[in-house]
Amino acid sequence: MDKLWSYPSAAKLCRQWELTPNKNFGQNFLDKAEIIYKIIAPFALDPQSTVLEIGPGLGHLSYAILSQGASLTSLEIDQKLEPALETLAHEYPQFTVLWGDALARNWEEFSQSNKKLYCIANVPYYLSSEILLKALLELWEAKAMALLLQREVAEKFAAKPGSRLYGPLAALAALYGEAKLSLRIPAQAFYPPPTIESRVLYLTKWQDFTAEPGRVEREAFWNFLQGVFATRRKTLRNNLKAFLTSEDLKISEDLKIDVEFVLEGLDQDPKVDLGLRPEMLSARQLWYIFKSLGQLKA
Repeated sequence: MDKLWSYPSAAKLCRQWELTPNKNFGQNFLDKAEIIYKIIAPFALDPQSTVLEIGPGLGHLSYAILSQGASLTSLEIDQKLEPALETLAHEYPQFTVLWGDALARNWEEFSQSNKKLYCIANVPYYLSSEILLKALLELWEAKAMALLLQREVAEKFAAKPGSRLYGPLAALAALYGEAKLSLRIPAQAFYPPPTIESRVLYLTKWQDFTAEPGRVEREAFWNFLQGVFATRRKTLRNNLKAFLTSEDLKISEDLKIDVEFVLEGLDQDPKVDLGLRPEMLSARQLWYIFKSLGQLKA
């Protein structure tokens, strides 16, 4: 560990502030120092780093991040945790806690081009998909993300093409960056212990992706992914046909789509095989097809 761990245990803090972990918020506090420092180690945090933390809880991950000198903004919904987090904020002036529902806030406000931005979250398991999606849509500037997830969910989000687990969120994540499964974290590392095993999912942004998609285009691509994965047993052609004729396409009423013309055009592209099922295609292959649709998804 980079710094002697002196932060109180979760059990001690709960006793000190008369707190009971809130099941409605999915509160299982990770407070094992050796695991926490392993989680943040790949980021090589320093005073030039900025971290957005989703759900700091009692501040154990926060303490480790701050001990590296990084600037930290944490989003927390449970104001009963304020005594513990405010005590930590008094010690570290570069620590800011913003109270309220993290999903109701626009995370793009935290992107800073002049600093290294990272996202770290001990994710409430019932909000895993919502938090990952929001991060991918609104924190595209982040250099990397680390999400502490239920093991099965982490494996689903990191799934590769050809896997039965591979789906829209895994494809969107793979367009953003390289997904890597890391630490397996036992239930005993949390207070109180959950009933499941957890795992850390790292997403490291690609450096060779020259055509950076803007926010509107990312949302359109997510809409496209949901369409082409709508029926997994169908081919890409059939899913695309259903998608291009659905209300989900969200195009103006006066724009008429010749679906057969579009599909014929894709058929003539040697880089596209509409006979495949969507789970056989990589994120960049799906991105290529999406871009080939041109302005149809305006």
